[in-house]
Amino acid sequence: MCLRYQWEYDNQDRDVIEILASSQSAEPGDAFPAAITPIIVLINGERTVVPSFFGLTPAWAKDEFYGQKYAYNSRSETITEKPTFREPFQYRRCLVKVVSFKENLGRNRWLRVNHVEPGESLYIAGLFELPNRHIPTRSHCLITTTPNSIIEPYHDRMPVILSEEGQRIWLDPKTNSLDSLGLLVPCPSEWLAIEELQEESRRKKGKYLDLFEGD
Repeated sequence: MCLRYQWEYDNQDRDVIEILASSQSAEPGDAFPAAITPIIVLINGERTVVPSFFGLTPAWAKDEFYGQKYAYNSRSETITEKPTFREPFQYRRCLVKVVSFKENLGRNRWLRVNHVEPGESLYIAGLFELPNRHIPTRSHCLITTTPNSIIEPYHDRMPVILSEEGQRIWLDPKTNSLDSLGLLVPCPSEWLAIEELQEESRRKKGKYLDLFEGD
């Protein structure tokens, strides 16, 4: 599952970045579950960048820890079945624009995945919930699917990465469920470049974040 990603947004999104800078993110630009990061939603037909809690948290959840523990990822295969994701899939789809994402390989080893073209971003399909009694901002998750050929030797899941046309279809509220599901497939391997990294363990609030397991 995708536990960690790196984000960077443009100057026109400065208001959102300032909100994020004052949040409790692990560090600027690096997102673990429970970080506040930018997502892209459609508001009045326009793509809009808004702050969001990484971990989809519905109003009916028991507490504010639900999303960061259980719902920072959604499996594409069960997205229409599980109550956490079923309604957001119908009505609240978003994009998460990332510089890279990292898959945990164990023993402090990570696989970093970037766009094959330096400087280009990857757009991951996501779902969001509106602010509620648990989380004062929107909250979101990333959608994962089976791996393509470049990821498969390292991990059995990967985020759904969308083309420009796929992004348009995904955000369009008129897109039906069948067409939306058709987008939830591995992207072509030639879109991606990978690198193995060795890093020290990171802690937040006294707990290792890489112990979380998403849906």
